[in-house]
Amino acid sequence: MGGDEFTIVLENVEKSEDIEHIADKIIYEISKEIDLEGTKAYVSGSIGISRYVIDSDSANLLIQYADLAMYHAKKNGKNDFVFYDTDLNIEKSRAYLIETELRSAIKNKELSLNYQPKVD
Repeated sequence: MGGDEFTIVLENVEKSEDIEHIADKIIYEISKEIDLEGTKAYVSGSIGISRYVIDSDSANLLIQYADLAMYHAKKNGKNDFVFYDTDLNIEKSRAYLIETELRSAIKNKELSLNYQPKVD
C-alpha cells in the first residue's frame, strides 16, 4: 500500500469478534519491544477494518474504507483498531469542507489574528 502500510485479507471469518481477536493479536505482536543492536525500540500500529459485503462488495471500496478507518484509529491515539462505519465518511466530508473553506479564506485574506490578553 504505502511505505508504512500493508493490507491483510482474511478469508472465511464471519464474526466481528473473531476479527477483533485477530486485530488485538496483531497489535500485541507489533508493539513488542525490539532490540536493535542494544537499543530498545517500540513500534505502534493502527488497524482499519472493512468487511466484505457488510461494508461493500468492491475491493477498491473495501481498501478505501479500511484506510479511512485506519486513519481514524491513528487519530484516536494509535495502537488500536477501528471498524469502518458510514459515520466516518460523514466526518471525512466535514473535515474536507472545513479544510476547503479555510484554504479559501486564507487565499482571500479573510482571516485575521486578534490578541486578547487575559488578566487575573
